[in-house]
Amino acid sequence: MLFPNLTVAQNVAAGIAKDVSPADRDAMVQAELKRFGLSGFEKRYPVQLSGGQQQRVALARMLAARPGILMLDEPFSALDAHLKSVLEQNLVSLFDAFRGTILYVSHDIDEALRFCDRIAVVESGHIMEMGTGDDLVNRPQSQAGIKLSGCKNATPAQRRGPHTVWLPKWGVQVETAAEVPEGVKCLGVRAFYLQRAGGPGRNCFRMRVDRVSDSRFERTALLGFLDRSPEAAPAVERTEDEMKYLHQHLFWRVDKLKTDVELLPHEGEELWIHIPDDKLYLVER
Repeated sequence: MLFPNLTVAQNVAAGIAKDVSPADRDAMVQAELKRFGLSGFEKRYPVQLSGGQQQRVALARMLAARPGILMLDEPFSALDAHLKSVLEQNLVSLFDAFRGTILYVSHDIDEALRFCDRIAVVESGHIMEMGTGDDLVNRPQSQAGIKLSGCKNATPAQRRGPHTVWLPKWGVQVETAAEVPEGVKCLGVRAFYLQRAGGPGRNCFRMRVDRVSDSRFERTALLGFLDRSPEAAPAVERTEDEMKYLHQHLFWRVDKLKTDVELLPHEGEELWIHIPDDKLYLVER
């Protein structure tokens, strides 16, 4: 938050200790303006800046104060992709040189992985797990961790055997390579680990492509299970309850650069999908 009635230079200087000499104060302000590419903006007011420029002024003010702890809450929320990338590199260099503690709040797992030595997963005000970025991505310990790590498929699970889980929302039973914990609560599988299969087999399911969406390099397909177990709740139609409808589906992500056009999934297609038994996350909370 900037002070609207102060210039850029005055905003940056606002947090500097009062006992700093005017010359040193000016030098500190200029150093931070240069760091964030704001030289020449000293006399402008916040209203004369873009959202990205305002964000950089706020960061410059924070660093000019020489804090013992840096606390950043979604610092890139107002930036476009290009400017965000440039500023991220500035912060990487800054964080490497900073000797204090940095508390970084973000919903973007890639940001957290780039900037943080340790990541705490917070849900409803409680820390669910804490560890390195590699721990979170490859060995999540909670459903919240699975979701934060970017895994699109996370569903309630019940143990049926040492290597078998029942997934009530999907209406299927899945075999696992790892032993299933006694208190398993949730199973997760990343959307890009799913594979097209030629027919029935271990963890192969007949599915229908109910929706597709494209990004620059990927196609995401929403897959519905066609052979749900009779003990499962009835399948929900798209028009009945959107959230229940989504929770009964599997997300499949396909690399468009590595897949022939004719093999890309399309809406209405029926196909077999294999869920690899060695790519599953099984957590107890």
